[in-house]
Amino acid sequence: MKKRIVSSIIGLVPVIAAIVLSGWSTGILVFILAIVGLNELYGAFKEIGIKPASLVGYISCYILVILPFYSGFSGFHFQAVIYFSLLIMVLYAVFKYPKSNIIDLAATFFGMAYIVFLLSFIVLLRIMDNGMWYVWIAFIGAWAADTAAYFAGTFLGKKKLIPQVSPKKTVEGSIGGVLGAAVLTGVYGIIAIGQGVDIKIYHFVILGMVCGLVSQLGDLFASSIKRHCGIKDFGWLIPGHGGVLDRFDSIIFTAPVVYIYITLI
Repeated sequence: MKKRIVSSIIGLVPVIAAIVLSGWSTGILVFILAIVGLNELYGAFKEIGIKPASLVGYISCYILVILPFYSGFSGFHFQAVIYFSLLIMVLYAVFKYPKSNIIDLAATFFGMAYIVFLLSFIVLLRIMDNGMWYVWIAFIGAWAADTAAYFAGTFLGKKKLIPQVSPKKTVEGSIGGVLGAAVLTGVYGIIAIGQGVDIKIYHFVILGMVCGLVSQLGDLFASSIKRHCGIKDFGWLIPGHGGVLDRFDSIIFTAPVVYIYITLI
């Protein structure tokens, strides 16, 4: 536990600095996280004989995370680069056959969608008006849910949630995670509103509840991937936590939810 706390504090410093500094620094942070996370996921796939086209996936990190910063980048350009990425993967699968096949192609594209595309919503949030405040909703909602679920499960947990995926998680812990995320995000909302963010407090509470739900789904999904690949952690970069994907598996799902919600209201 002590190792987890210390590594979390050390790891938070560059994350906080990048998000507070600017949209560009946030983009660079997300770009690095996407590259490392993608490498961890593709490494897990290789444990079960799948060989993703890693280079294509890494190129997508630049396309989906960095290109939106350039003026003139539009939905058309986004669709074009996705098309050519798919075309490259198809060519790779064809000319590398039978060393590469449709499974490798699917794994490559899945990594791009699951990690790079979903993480890119952190950047999209940050470049909005009041974007820095919105980004923290995704982080606070995910990490508050994780912490609250841990303590609620430890002291109140009895009924197993989905034991075949994560044996230690309980229904009581899951409920505690949602409530904890709602409360802490609501408290954060009071601070944000005091700093001029023009959103009603109940929106923060709703976002906290939704983030509490989808963050746990993200964590469970990551656990199912690790179980299928026969690994304990995706990586070793963060002592006590594992890899980047082990630490950001929930934020991968909360950032898009926050972006969509804020955009709609």
